[in-house]
Amino acid sequence: MKLLPVYPEVEIGLGTPREPIRLIRRENVTALLQPSTGARITGKIRAFAKDYLAGIFAADGFILKSRSPSCGIRDTKVFPDAHSDHHIGNGAGLFAEAVLAKFSHLAIEDEARLTNPAIKEHFLTRLFTLAAFRALKKSPTPRKLTQFHSAYIPLLAAHSPQSTAALAEIALGPAAIEKRLPAYEARLRLALARPVPRARRGRYEPPYPKSLTAPASSP
Repeated sequence: MKLLPVYPEVEIGLGTPREPIRLIRRENVTALLQPSTGARITGKIRAFAKDYLAGIFAADGFILKSRSPSCGIRDTKVFPDAHSDHHIGNGAGLFAEAVLAKFSHLAIEDEARLTNPAIKEHFLTRLFTLAAFRALKKSPTPRKLTQFHSAYIPLLAAHSPQSTAALAEIALGPAAIEKRLPAYEARLRLALARPVPRARRGRYEPPYPKSLTAPASSP
């Protein structure tokens, strides 16, 4: 698994450090501007997001920056104008908005929420499970799909017993593998959409290295 960092503001020429930017919403239209210079950068960010995301043909998830006017998922402050001291609500940054529109089926979180152990566990579970299934799709066979399902039964059962039964029917069904794969993937994403209920946690081995959730050691 490979991490690819991206800095939308830097990519459109704002540099680091830079003057603050903010989201403005008027009559249900959201814009991005830099109050100190008056620069309007909505078009630049949207164009960069479109071009950058169009070049991503395989991804398993995204970690975005909380509260960022470009990358916040849900907690970015939205203001009525360039200089108001009071925001009128919260929303997604413009780059994050494009990510959510194209890749909503993937594991997507911000770094602030990932400090919550349960949210972090759910994010990593989705990330590594979907990555394993993506690897399977590169050279799929009925046997590989059956083996995948067997290996993930405890995890799937913890998430959703109903989905586990439906996934078993697909994995073991008579349809051609080309038809089973998209059906299985759609149901897999649905099964992983919500965290494991507290009462069913600990009934499976996580599909990611345990070191990723281990408490940081003191210096």
